[in-house]
Amino acid sequence: MIRFVVIFVLTTIVSACDRVVPPTLTMEAETYRKYLVHYDPDNIKKEQWDDPEIMSTPRIQFTWVEPHLEDNISNLSLWSIKPDGTDLRLVATPEELMPAHLEQSRYRGEVPFVRSPDNRYVAYAMAHGIYYERRLLDLKTKEVIVMDRRGGPPNFMWFKGGRYLTFSGTGSLVQYDMESQETKYIADRFGKNYIHRAFAYDNGNQMVDIQDGVATFYDFDTGKVLKEIPNTHGVLTLDGKHWIKEGKGFDTYATSVLEPDKVAYEYPTGMVRSSLQAISADGIIVSGGVRVVTHKHDKIMVFRLPGDGYIANTALYNTRPFLESGYSLPESE
Repeated sequence: MIRFVVIFVLTTIVSACDRVVPPTLTMEAETYRKYLVHYDPDNIKKEQWDDPEIMSTPRIQFTWVEPHLEDNISNLSLWSIKPDGTDLRLVATPEELMPAHLEQSRYRGEVPFVRSPDNRYVAYAMAHGIYYERRLLDLKTKEVIVMDRRGGPPNFMWFKGGRYLTFSGTGSLVQYDMESQETKYIADRFGKNYIHRAFAYDNGNQMVDIQDGVATFYDFDTGKVLKEIPNTHGVLTLDGKHWIKEGKGFDTYATSVLEPDKVAYEYPTGMVRSSLQAISADGIIVSGGVRVVTHKHDKIMVFRLPGDGYIANTALYNTRPFLESGYSLPESE
């Protein structure tokens, strides 16, 4: 009998610690609902990059400073939640993002911290004097690799299933080889001197570049032009089927990838262009801070955390298993 009681009590304690605590609705307006994510400073979960539980759903990662710390870059850490605002976890501490041997002065909140397809690596940019270091944090070994150092904040994108990481911006396209750990300039492979942002397509086998009102699809290995279509702006969904675009007054909509002038889905007003990403047009899209929406919702969801720390560098990850099978949040009640 005593053994049964002990087992019951232990099971109850474990269940209570692991229970899902939904975010609290704190404000509702015409276009959005604000939620406070559950944060317990005495029970912080550290994310393990290859944990099956972590890999069971897409997740959103972002930078944030805990409320009991001074809001500055020395206390900046990397966190993650599920798209419904539950399961807050610490991904990387300030010491892991900014080891003592690397100096830093600032960062750009609109530049996403981008996870590799296998979830093990985080690509991010930190200012070092007048230059931005393109860094790679290995979540397994905790090693930080400085891949490159040049002016301007980059846009990161993974190609060939995670073999290559590119960073574009300020007139260049640079490739980092994960196997050889070599960095080289590759814009000329595609017959260009300037590539502002390179989108990955077809599991990173193709690259898409938008310039002068034209979206050009290239074979990533050879630089051969595969097709060209008229297109002026937009962010390619991770499944490669749609463009997510921003209209007037923060109106966001999706168009087919090959018919960029034909609206396929419309979303509630309130998403912003910074850090805009989408698994699919029919699934979830996220943008600056942690703003989440689907075309089935009547208002966007804005997730906040306690304190004055600004949520930034937002990005989706662990999306590959859901690109074909699909993933969507429940419809608004």
